[in-house]
Amino acid sequence: MAMLAFQSVSAALLPLLLDRVARERPALRLALSQTTADPELFELLEAAELDITFAMLPVPDGPFAALELFADPFSQRATKRLIAKLEALGHSVSLQPTGA
Repeated sequence: MAMLAFQSVSAALLPLLLDRVARERPALRLALSQTTADPELFELLEAAELDITFAMLPVPDGPFAALELFADPFSQRATKRLIAKLEALGHSVSLQPTGA
């Protein structure tokens, strides 16, 4: 199985996942690579060069299925505070992804 992930997932999530896979599926062989750009992840996935990937939501259009594994509560609180400060200064803030 070919898997690609960005560095923070590789450091934080994959050790737990790989430990479980090693116990439950000892014959499964994994090939892990890293990248810093989600578009590359989805290009490789669509070209069948990857079987699974970890990426940031939202998922681009294409033949992809996504499952949200976790949300960073610190990041969510910081984002809400930043939006409140910007709006207090009279700025309009949209949370729509670029290109949406």
